[in-house]
Amino acid sequence: PYLEKYTQDVPGDPRGWSLLGRDYYFLKLKDEAVAAMSKAAAMGEKSREMYTILARAHVDRKEWQNALDAYGRGEPNSTDQFKIGQMLVILGQLAQADSIYRVMIARDSLTNDAKYAMVELGKLAFRQKDYPGTIGTMERRIALDPTSDEAYYYAGLSYKEMKQFPEAIGALRQSATLAPNKAERHFWVGLVLATADSIPEAIAALTRSTEIDSTSKNAAVASPFSQPGAGGS
Repeated sequence: PYLEKYTQDVPGDPRGWSLLGRDYYFLKLKDEAVAAMSKAAAMGEKSREMYTILARAHVDRKEWQNALDAYGRGEPNSTDQFKIGQMLVILGQLAQADSIYRVMIARDSLTNDAKYAMVELGKLAFRQKDYPGTIGTMERRIALDPTSDEAYYYAGLSYKEMKQFPEAIGALRQSATLAPNKAERHFWVGLVLATADSIPEAIAALTRSTEIDSTSKNAAVASPFSQPGAGGS
């Protein structure tokens, strides 16, 4: 209330709007926070902390370009850098995202943020159909911490694309073991097993995928295999 009163009495002071906006953000009043900090920015406020918090508020509202612009004037920490990489991918700026992730990993590959960055870097390579690059990055992630289901999942999909089916089955099975409630993990295990002519195991995996989620596009593919008598088809 004191800051609200101050901005009413001295509406031309950007610092008042900046402090009020930051308070709003931590009170989870995101719209009010963005409005107040944007007003401070328009008045020439230079606080790097404010721009960092303004960027986080834009992220919460899924305003990706506004968030990137604000981060550019702020002091993003390692978690913010991870968010910046994700937003760059969403906006199709893949080279910039790649650079962000590599810097995070080079700084200290043992931090949790760097481990997450490795997975995102591998997913970025997969998106660009660099399957050996995906496998190399995901194997590095697994070596640091073998509990990432995503690392095994994208490594398995990459092996599948390279027609290295035994390796694909091994990685995808481990992904399904680590994330047993994710239908797509079992779906891809089943599909690769079917490709390798392991029909009973394929049916079991595809059946499990439809049990978890019977509404997805994958379920429409899996359902015929999981019906009684499918093993003889």
